Amino acid sequence: MTKVRKLKTPSEIRNLLEESQMKFVMLNNRLFDDFYTLGKVEYVPQLTKELNEINEKVDHWIDHQGNLIAYSEDNQLKCTANFDERDFIIIILLKFLSINDFRGYSQEIADYLGYSNKRIRERLKKLCFLQGSVNNIFHHRENERIMHPEGISVRMLNEEKVIGYEEGNIKRNYYKWHLNFDCDYKKEVDENGEVAYTPINFFKVTIYDLDLYTKGILNEKEFITYLYFIRSYNGQMDIWHSVEALSQKLNIKDFRITEKIINRVTSLRVKDKFSSDENEDFPLVHVDRPKNYEQKIRDRLQPSSYYKPIYNTQMCLRLNDEESNPYEPTKESEANKEDKEDELAWGAKTKARNPFEAF
Repeated sequence: MTKVRKLKTPSEIRNLLEESQMKFVMLNNRLFDDFYTLGKVEYVPQLTKELNEINEKVDHWIDHQGNLIAYSEDNQLKCTANFDERDFIIIILLKFLSINDFRGYSQEIADYLGYSNKRIRERLKKLCFLQGSVNNIFHHRENERIMHPEGISVRMLNEEKVIGYEEGNIKRNYYKWHLNFDCDYKKEVDENGEVAYTPINFFKVTIYDLDLYTKGILNEKEFITYLYFIRSYNGQMDIWHSVEALSQKLNIKDFRITEKIINRVTSLRVKDKFSSDENEDFPLVHVDRPKNYEQKIRDRLQPSSYYKPIYNTQMCLRLNDEESNPYEPTKESEANKEDKEDELAWGAKTKARNPFEAF
């Protein structure tokens, strides 16, 4: 008699991620540019062999929904699939799981995100078909990164079936998921001939950012908007956004919806395990308006605003020092002097209050 699979609960998986040395992931900026902003993505279907009426294997194309398409050598076939908030969120969780060498079931992913297993399986299959361009491929079995400076098209996700064991030495078939559409890398060789790969063109998402969604603090659209503020933020340069520009990037047709989402994420203060009596909550995003903001509104123009993802930037800084409290000033060090100078420059330029205080 087959024994029932023992599924890890969402809290068990969350504890695994909390205990990990890597509490953030690096994601390719083009997840927005080439996928989410477009909403619909073209891809080349996969080639497969199927039996015909006389039991001979013949070539066919197969799309992400399992539909077979007659094969032709001259066929420049392209298929289209949607890419939405849930696809984006699944990718983030899978990236966290992959860096922790997680092996498990789609049901565990579904439970963690509050989705149905059937829909998760459909989306995982789709993500294994979608393609994106990167400048490197990491071969997991060989633990080797191969550079492709001119760019190479890869399937976004790779699903690998692996063998594992449960308590009592029960043999199980598990899955591991590898995000092929990783961030780009720059290959550097030092004076001693040592090779190093430096990530470029990426944005960081911490496990505490993902908690904002899984705990129901932000809904799907709000969470992706928050991620876009993280992706577009540059500590060396002020990047201003109009509501119209944000709507285009977030694939939202109604500007009023965008404004509602912005108001929500910029007014929200969050509380997590680092909170104390002195610091009960924490601002999510700070917005800075130009001096003529109200005048432009009166003139029926659309002004731009400057958004800083305070929670993410501060948390990333604190994660570099595991002994520090994210709500207390970090100790001065050579490693964080440049970051501190950037923070002071931003505060002086915007005349903002302490980001840990109420606005």
